Amino acid sequence: NKYLRLINLEKDNIKNIFNSIESIIFEKNIQGTYLFANDAFKNIFCRDIIGKRDTQIFNEETAYKLINDDMLVINEQKSISREIELSINGKKHIFSIKKFPLHDENEDIKICGISLDITKEKELQHKKDELNEMIDNYIILSYTDSNGMITDISKAFCRLCGYEKYELIGKNHNILGACGQDDLLKELWECIEQNNVWYGEFKNKKKDGSIFYIESTVMPHYDFKGKKIGYMMLAKDITDKKIVEKLSITDALTNLYNRRFFDEVFEKKVSIAARERTKVALFMCDIDNFKSYNDIYGHQMGDKVLKEISDELKSHFCRAGDFVCRIGGEEFAVILTILGSKQLDDFASKIVKKIEKLSIEHKGNEPFNVVTVSCGIAVVDFETTDKIFSVDDIYKMSDDELYKSKQNGKNRFSSIHIP
Repeated sequence: NKYLRLINLEKDNIKNIFNSIESIIFEKNIQGTYLFANDAFKNIFCRDIIGKRDTQIFNEETAYKLINDDMLVINEQKSISREIELSINGKKHIFSIKKFPLHDENEDIKICGISLDITKEKELQHKKDELNEMIDNYIILSYTDSNGMITDISKAFCRLCGYEKYELIGKNHNILGACGQDDLLKELWECIEQNNVWYGEFKNKKKDGSIFYIESTVMPHYDFKGKKIGYMMLAKDITDKKIVEKLSITDALTNLYNRRFFDEVFEKKVSIAARERTKVALFMCDIDNFKSYNDIYGHQMGDKVLKEISDELKSHFCRAGDFVCRIGGEEFAVILTILGSKQLDDFASKIVKKIEKLSIEHKGNEPFNVVTVSCGIAVVDFETTDKIFSVDDIYKMSDDELYKSKQNGKNRFSSIHIP
């Protein structure tokens, strides 16, 4: 009697433990009759199932699935898992069910099972999947390893650059044409390798060769343990913004920079040169007797000449830091990367000769009878002069040299170098 009381007490303790668990725990015989179910079952379904079968509790479709699972557990002697959808008080619930075979003290097979209402988890996962899908489709996002190789990239990014995802995974972002921006990339890596966040803009190239611009935020990427595993870039397409900006600083006829751009950049260049005590140079040129050309050949032909001269200037002054601008009707200015004095004069002489050799007829430009230009150059070396030169001072010096070229017969250049 003592041992029976202990056994019964142990059974009661186990039963109490089972009843305190939120998961449904049940036991069935091989005929599918429920032998045991904890309180969680009763709390959820509001009924007692002891002695009943699935066909007496659930609808036909659900009962069929549950009975079929029972047969697999018995016949194959292995555990199985499934998810099943049930309606409780008019609301849809999703349960995970795991069943496994169990042999009692008489070696009879029974079916034991554990089930849990995972509706909230499913709803949360659905929202998470929706959010991930939205991010993938509409957010320009990429992940790289510590060496900058792309490990994942969003569909939105792929659509923007024209590549398929498989074409970018394992590649460096340089595949998008970020090369040529070495100083920017150096600044980026110095920042993020110190685990800081970097902000900046990139000019990139699509698969078809067209250009696009992105405003980027690059930051370290950590796993769930807090270990740094690479970097994450969140970007915004600013191509349209850049196009608008370019239009605002571009001369519509020649596609050179316009007067607005010239004024802004030249002021910055002079300010930097004065502060850092370096050189600044301004090249100006004017088409000789251009009013006469328009009178003789018409404004349409005059526009054509302006384009041809612009193309020659762009091809001649093509180094990084050279800014070719149209600042007036037939007047051009180039903010120059610094060259030596003699080298700069040689450079100017060549462009004067190149334009004459275009051999564009101009009967009103005697004695040459072709289109020519007159040029003026001003170079100020702030390292070797103590005199203060403003933007207007340097502009006037270059313009005065241009006037000298005109006075001395046109189709030539004149320069001043200070000191």
